[in-house]
Amino acid sequence: METQKCQVWVEKFIPDCEKVYSCHEAGPTGFALHRKLTDLGAENIVVAPTRLDNQGRRVNNDTIDTRQLAVRLDRYVAGSKDTFRVVAVPTEEREQKRVLTRQRQQLQEERLSLASQGRSLVLSQGIAISNMWWQENLWKHHQEQLAGWVMC
Repeated sequence: METQKCQVWVEKFIPDCEKVYSCHEAGPTGFALHRKLTDLGAENIVVAPTRLDNQGRRVNNDTIDTRQLAVRLDRYVAGSKDTFRVVAVPTEEREQKRVLTRQRQQLQEERLSLASQGRSLVLSQGIAISNMWWQENLWKHHQEQLAGWVMC
């Protein structure tokens, strides 16, 4: 269920219920949904992603996953605390720092990957260069050695 649809759906129950429980798996969307649901008054639980396909069908199906999460949430609320592995929700400040750190790390990995691809291309032409070939002073030197088609 989309974040906005989920929020609207939970919002309908809040006025008429003594307590509204919800849960969702932690994922790439961060903890914004958790914060919205708790601001509405729901008791939301963020759980570690897990394989919900107990029957081994190997089919990714949101309806089946949703039912499994609902069943596990019911057991969790009833006292079976080992049903889920609950994820600690960081403060917004901590989450932002984590996102920046992860983004920086991904960019560094991407730069290294691209540098390796360029180095591999040049090596296929019998010329060995460092992985820092793209730096301005080294690039000028390599331009003199490399064939025109490699430069495109």
